[in-house]
Amino acid sequence: MPSALRMPPFVSMKVLVVCDDPEELRVFEQSAAHMGDQVSGVHDLAEAIAVAASLGPELAFVDVTLGEGNGLSLVHHLLTTCEGIVIYAMAPSAKLDMALEGLTLGATGMVTLPTSGDAILRAIGEVREKRGTARHRELLETQLAHARISIEAMRHLVKLATRGVMPDLMRGVADAVVAVGGARAVSVYQPQGTTLGRVASSGTSTAPEITAEPDLERFGAKKGRETFALGGGAIVVEGGEPAYRPAVADLTSFASSLVVLATRSGAPHARDAEPTRFESVAHFRELLAHEVADASRHARKVSAVCVVLSDPLGAVRRPLQVKEAFRTLARAGDVLGRDEGDDEVWLLLPNTGGLSAQLTRRKIRFGAAGAATFPDDAATADELMKLSRKRAEQSLRSPVRMLDLGKKGLRAIVDGLLACPLLDAGAGSPYPLDLAVPAALSLVQHACIEGRRGGPMSVLVTGPHGLGFASAVRAACSVEGTNGELPDVTEVDLHGSEGEGVEAVVVAAEHGTWTCCGVLQRDRFKAVHTADAMLADLMARKLAEKQKTVQARVEGVGT
Repeated sequence: MPSALRMPPFVSMKVLVVCDDPEELRVFEQSAAHMGDQVSGVHDLAEAIAVAASLGPELAFVDVTLGEGNGLSLVHHLLTTCEGIVIYAMAPSAKLDMALEGLTLGATGMVTLPTSGDAILRAIGEVREKRGTARHRELLETQLAHARISIEAMRHLVKLATRGVMPDLMRGVADAVVAVGGARAVSVYQPQGTTLGRVASSGTSTAPEITAEPDLERFGAKKGRETFALGGGAIVVEGGEPAYRPAVADLTSFASSLVVLATRSGAPHARDAEPTRFESVAHFRELLAHEVADASRHARKVSAVCVVLSDPLGAVRRPLQVKEAFRTLARAGDVLGRDEGDDEVWLLLPNTGGLSAQLTRRKIRFGAAGAATFPDDAATADELMKLSRKRAEQSLRSPVRMLDLGKKGLRAIVDGLLACPLLDAGAGSPYPLDLAVPAALSLVQHACIEGRRGGPMSVLVTGPHGLGFASAVRAACSVEGTNGELPDVTEVDLHGSEGEGVEAVVVAAEHGTWTCCGVLQRDRFKAVHTADAMLADLMARKLAEKQKTVQARVEGVGT
């Protein structure tokens, strides 16, 4: 039967009976308790006040003749302290004038003492029916309001699909599912080669940026999460309201049809999302400000990347064809900014967190790049551009460039940094460390703890032989965070390689990177630490290469 035609549900109530006659109390308890109501009988006014404060009764029967008429004051007290309570004034037939006075104080009706079970059930039934009808009306009004939200969300998605801008449609789907499903966060995935990539999200999501379909299914199967199909991709809902699941299922099915239609429509969005189209820097700034405002409203992230194409010292390579060089870097929906002849190129990455922005920055093999993310790094578009430009300038003076570390082995990189740790004393320059072992381990542990505060984090660390950074990383990353997730930690065994004896850790977090590397000399660590993004990339690449070598050696022995 449709919910709108159902009878009001049965409503059990908390009933307070105030009467000093034990026989009357017994009649009330026998008459009302078998209907599922919670009946509390008290003998005096003081006890009635205490029980009312703890019970929160919805219905009360008060003998107004108690305490030489003080029962009337109890009627007034209950009406002012128990919101929505219904009160029946009780009195013997000889004192019905006092019951009438109870009506003037706000009581709903009168009951003559001694009373009968039929009279009690009739009074309780009337109140029960009224309350059930009121609750049923509230439920229907809530359902109607939610249905309107669903219809409005579908209308908005139709408009987005008609425009044909697929990134906008994906973000619209994420926002619509949050609105309809009451979810804490929603992530939308679409196929990217053999994997699924997160193309849009709304709310504070803990879902991975890029993942394989089986891994996404396992992620979505955990408590408090649910996965829905969206064309060839998927939608992961975190913290949704179970009661709204059917509405979310209808919405995602509707969105899947829109995605198919938008894809088949000849893609008018292809021109709008052309990745090699450059906006002026002024227009780019306006678009970035709009994305920041939108991200702020929907608890999303947005990143900006600055690429400097020239350097007086010749430390960077400038591509011959700037537009062609950026063709494969920007995704559909990203925005490129550049003024004609300028040596700076800007990338706007909507719906992109710090880790994904760093992945984009690493793909840039020319110029010097810096990235910044809202809200982790900056709160406005101007601040994002200023910080990403500053980080690009710092990249020009990275030790990777100045010491030509790119072609060196892991031990040679560490030796070079120890021999020349300070370059320009800037904020991102490597600084020397000469610490006792416990202090060095505490520093690494603290860096990991701080990295987790911004959300997802990955760590590459040398181990597991001997006392080293790995033990500190384990201590900081072994406990689940507030989102129930553990950081992605990879331990690299350097035993038997040219890097043996090196202690290194690379922390990649939403708000930046941190690298520490050095050697253990007796009871002290001789090392350097830095927030230099290029050095973090280089160390991570070298450690990953060592990890692959070790795995290949182990697999070879196993065969």
